[in-house]
Amino acid sequence: MAKLTIGGTEIPQVLRAKVHITHGDSRDPLLVPIIEIEVTVPLTESTLIAEWAKAPKGPDRFKKVELQTMHREGGVAHTWTLLQAWVKDFEETEFAPELTSGGTGVEAQLTNYHVRVTIAGALLPNQDYNGNNIITVAAGAAQQLPG
Repeated sequence: MAKLTIGGTEIPQVLRAKVHITHGDSRDPLLVPIIEIEVTVPLTESTLIAEWAKAPKGPDRFKKVELQTMHREGGVAHTWTLLQAWVKDFEETEFAPELTSGGTGVEAQLTNYHVRVTIAGALLPNQDYNGNNIITVAAGAAQQLPG
């Protein structure tokens, strides 16, 4: 299960995590890529992500975000760090319409009460993109294959 930290606060039980890096299309590639992390977490009493999503323009809108993606057996595969991130999209769902009978484990958690948030990276003003000043990625440990 992935590990997410927002502004130094760990968000427990990340159910799903995706990292997106896009460059536009082949006719007009963007000079600065669009970099986003999308995560799904269970709905809890915490309002940390919701408060961040509605932060007014200013320093509270931007936070350092770290996402550790894991191998199947639980070792860290990659550590992604957004140096200055903001909430692009926030969705809180109670009994999502895709709820099906018989779901168990993570499937049941994903279809019940959850928060889905898209976190985007920002390039600091007056900087040219250099490949590492929006997001960095660090390798984890090699996955141990059975046998």
